[in-house]
Amino acid sequence: MVFLYAIIAFIGVISVINLLLILGVVRRLREQNEPASVAHSSDDPALLSPGSMVGDFAAVDLDRRHVSREQLADRTLVGFFAVGCASCQESLPHFVAAARAHDDDRDQVLAVIVGGSDGAGAQPFVQPLSPVARVVYQEVDGPLPEAFSVRAFPSFFVLDSSGRVRASTSNVETLPATAPA
Repeated sequence: MVFLYAIIAFIGVISVINLLLILGVVRRLREQNEPASVAHSSDDPALLSPGSMVGDFAAVDLDRRHVSREQLADRTLVGFFAVGCASCQESLPHFVAAARAHDDDRDQVLAVIVGGSDGAGAQPFVQPLSPVARVVYQEVDGPLPEAFSVRAFPSFFVLDSSGRVRASTSNVETLPATAPA
């Protein structure tokens, strides 16, 4: 009989340990899936950190106007979207809202659609972005993604007039786009 009690106690201890391990794993998974509450995490290797200088670039927007780093105004809002990216589609309405609130100046907002240089698949982005931003098509290895060192989509930046990053994030809702200098 004592042997039976020992087995039951042993199974009970193993069950409690198993339950604690499962709870720890669930907690860790929840922490990893929560969105960042800051504009930029310095350990995020996919984004240029604040204070970094954007590389030189030259491109042409949908209105056939030239875009370069030298032409960017202070507090320029820049967003990178990839064709076929579900997170980019989810972020699009938030970026459009931020662009509308951004000094009401379309020239201070730049939207880069990556992977749609021939227009295929880019239309879901172009229609909402065109009224609020200068829109540029680029390939993944194009001048703009390279200048901003974009390795993940979506990516968002606020720049100063010299082309230095003031803020960067992968979640446009946390970007202080209209914050004063």
